[in-house]
Amino acid sequence: MDNPVRDDSGPKTRPENGEIMINKVEATLGAQTISFETGKIARQASGSVLVRCGDTAVLVTAVGDKVNKPELGFLPLTIEYQEKSV
Repeated sequence: MDNPVRDDSGPKTRPENGEIMINKVEATLGAQTISFETGKIARQASGSVLVRCGDTAVLVTAVGDKVNKPELGFLPLTIEYQEKSV
């Protein structure tokens, strides 16, 4: 993979102000350009990344509880998969 290129043209905010920082990184892999964007959509999630390559886009989100619950003894994990095509 070639060196990733950060796109600094978008708006930036500082997390210490309680605002979300918007980042975009692009990398070229062969003839394809892959972009990773965070902070633009799915702001209710604890974290999200929109990955694009050509005509394909994948939104990956994760939500976590801020309170640790050691009495559970395991990591509850739910995966929801939705495929949408044009």
